[in-house]
Amino acid sequence: MSIINRIFGPKVHKKFPRKIRLSNGDCSGLGTYPSEIGGGGPKYWADGIDLEIEVGEVVVAPFPGAIMLSTRPNEIIIKAKGGSVKDMDIIITNIEPNEDIVAENDPSYVEKRVAAGAPIGKATKSTCKNHIHFALKKGKGFVDPTNFLEHKFFKYKEWKQNCDDYFLEWKFETVGAGSIVGQTGRKKTDTSPHLQNENIPMVDLPNDSDSPDSGKSKRGQIKFRIRTRKKCSQEVKKLTN
Repeated sequence: MSIINRIFGPKVHKKFPRKIRLSNGDCSGLGTYPSEIGGGGPKYWADGIDLEIEVGEVVVAPFPGAIMLSTRPNEIIIKAKGGSVKDMDIIITNIEPNEDIVAENDPSYVEKRVAAGAPIGKATKSTCKNHIHFALKKGKGFVDPTNFLEHKFFKYKEWKQNCDDYFLEWKFETVGAGSIVGQTGRKKTDTSPHLQNENIPMVDLPNDSDSPDSGKSKRGQIKFRIRTRKKCSQEVKKLTN
């Protein structure tokens, strides 16, 4: 398999198990390719890997294809029809298949296609640390399925920018300075104080018409009269003069 396919090639469905079984007290052999039970335990006929899973947990199809029962107990085969796994037999052991999955030589057999991620059965109890056996057969040989497992990418912490200034120095002299994001790119934070008491009693304000200078109030009317009288007396003086 090329490096490009290893990195960007097809991967098993995200719900398919991907934790490889390690050796323990029950199994001295490793679950890496080609897996071995060890300690005199039975050996799988198909070279593959052991993936940890709990008893009774639902197993999904890792890739799409035509599914059928194997001639061996607790085993199914999916014949891939496309992609980088085209013409490969996907073999899963230690599984109790769904009732509607039959063998290819069964008189009632009709090609049954499954999509990646579709439930195909439940995990059975295995000889050691509970697992299913996952193998890929191409022609008369086998392919390491490890490169087809869904990769777990690192999760980075959220970036928090505390400062936004930069300085460009050349020969101990600052030749440029500014901000990386700029004022328009910074996240605006509302720093307005929060009003604790929102139930403020409303106060009736005086009407504008009651203003002393409006002429409508008594005091305003008196001022208006005085101004009018002064104006009239001034006009009379002008006429007499």
